[in-house]
Amino acid sequence: MNAFPRISLGFCTLLALVAGAADGHAESTGANRAKGISGGALVGAEVVLMTEAALGAQAGWLYAVGGLVGGGGGGLAGYYIGGSSSPKPPSFLLAGGIALVIPTLIGVVTATQFAPPDSYRQERSPDEDAPADARLELPSIEVARSFSDEEVHMFRVQQATALHLSLLRGVF
Repeated sequence: MNAFPRISLGFCTLLALVAGAADGHAESTGANRAKGISGGALVGAEVVLMTEAALGAQAGWLYAVGGLVGGGGGGLAGYYIGGSSSPKPPSFLLAGGIALVIPTLIGVVTATQFAPPDSYRQERSPDEDAPADARLELPSIEVARSFSDEEVHMFRVQQATALHLSLLRGVF
């Protein structure tokens, strides 16, 4: 497993523990500051990482340095936001940071996924090697007689109708 998802998961867990340590009945300045710092660090790192992913950066060290610098700047901004008298801004900042974790991870993984070189020659599929008259057909439904006239006469059975459902039909 790549180190980036492990580090990100550990960082998010640590931030969730720090943010969840506040008293549930009364908001204190310390809890607001913790939420502000945690949320600011998340949002700051996510903004930088998503920008790098949108620009198509490939180097892993660039994501690590950018995430740390963005997280530090966001944490500093969150410290001052958490010092406000209202508990709403740091709470919204933390909620926004948590909400953007998964989209950021998807963006970074998508931007850094493996791309084969231009000289790569793709192998031919089995369909391209098949003869021209070979084909696969879609499922079909047929209503048919169960017995031929000869079988009805020979075995003295009543004619019945049968429903044939072919799931896959191929000619090779």
